[in-house]
Amino acid sequence: MNPFTYEYPVHVHFDAGSLEKALVSELPKYGKHVLLAYGGGSIKRTGLYDKLKSLLAVAGKEVYDFGGIMSNPTYAKVQEGAKLAREHKVDFILAVIHPALYRHLAKAAPQQFARLATEVFGVDAAGRSEAELALALPEALAAFIKEIGMPTTLAELGITDDAILRKTADTCILTPGCAKNLTRDEVYAILQECK
Repeated sequence: MNPFTYEYPVHVHFDAGSLEKALVSELPKYGKHVLLAYGGGSIKRTGLYDKLKSLLAVAGKEVYDFGGIMSNPTYAKVQEGAKLAREHKVDFILAVIHPALYRHLAKAAPQQFARLATEVFGVDAAGRSEAELALALPEALAAFIKEIGMPTTLAELGITDDAILRKTADTCILTPGCAKNLTRDEVYAILQECK
C-alpha cells in the first residue's frame, strides 16, 4: 500500500452578497491558480461569469475555465477537468451550481434538508412538519437563485430538446452515497422538471 494523506475541504456560502463577501475572504487562503468550473452558458448570459472573473483578477488569480459540465458529469468530463487542473497546477476549484434535484432527495433525508431550510434559508418552522420543511428547501433555493439573477429553468438556458435530456440521463454516472441513489429514469424525470 502507498501511504497518502487525503483532505477534502468544501466551503458553501449562502447569503445575499455572498459572492463579494465570502469569495473575497476565501480567495487569499489559496494559491494563485483557480479552475472556474461551470455548466452551460447561463453563467455568461447572467453576468455572473464577468463578475467572478473580475473578482478573481482583483485577487491576483490566474483563472482557467472549465465549462460545459453537465449534471452527474461523465467519467470523460471528470478526466478532462482533472487533466486541466494538473496541467495548470490548480490550487483552488471554484464551482458555480439546480434545485430540482433537491425535491427528490429531500424525501430521502428530511432531517438534513429541513435543517438546511431553517438554518440557512430562514424558513419558518412554525406549524410545519420535518417533511414539509425539507420540501421547502428547494423552493427557498430556487427563490435565491432567481433573486441573484441566475436562470432557474433549462428553457432559460436554451435547452428544450427532450432527446438531449434523455441522452444526459442515459450517460450520466450514477454514484452511491447521496441521500438517495437515483436511477437513470429518475435523473431524466428531474431534468424534465428543470424545463
